[in-house]
Amino acid sequence: ASLLRMKVLLRLANHGETIEKFATGRTEKKLVTAMFDDFSQSDFNPEEDMFGILHSMSEDRALALKKHVEALYPNVDIYMSFLPAALSGHAGNGTIVFQWFGNSKKYTN
Repeated sequence: ASLLRMKVLLRLANHGETIEKFATGRTEKKLVTAMFDDFSQSDFNPEEDMFGILHSMSEDRALALKKHVEALYPNVDIYMSFLPAALSGHAGNGTIVFQWFGNSKKYTN
């Protein structure tokens, strides 16, 4: 993937028990588009749900993703943090994790 400059989008499947390849592309824009196309077909509700963006030494790209999310969903809550060291060690610097938390406001009120 590095030689061809391919980027891979992975997602948790089977209720978090497995990790599957969701999409591949040469640009982040293609992967972000695929990700949000998938959200549009889900039961995502920006009034109740929340996103998490975690990164490994890639704060500039994480902030750009946050701006993109805010443009699409102005009222959604977004949590940002560093990717834990154990995951950063496996995935490498530059990794970004994007999480969707369903019904977060139901649990925080």
